[in-house]
Amino acid sequence: MEFNDIDAFYLAGAFGRYIDKDAAKRIGLIPDIDNTKIRQVGNASIEGASIALLSITKRRELEELVKKVTHCRLETDPSFFHYFVEGCQFKPLESLK
Repeated sequence: MEFNDIDAFYLAGAFGRYIDKDAAKRIGLIPDIDNTKIRQVGNASIEGASIALLSITKRRELEELVKKVTHCRLETDPSFFHYFVEGCQFKPLESLK
């Protein structure tokens, strides 16, 4: 998947809600995509929990989705530490606008 394939890029929590999108792009924290695709949603976990508690249909959808989740133990991959350290180095991501 390329950055220009992204339809919506969600930034959640207080951090995501108040972050300066342009500054985050400059340092490579988020991809350099059009700001109209970036959605700052605030506390998404409470919203999701509310939806699951108030809708039987949505809760069943969530239960089915959870069955498809595979736990991936990143620390067992020999290349993980290399990729992790490289990912900690903030640098502007290639722009694909």
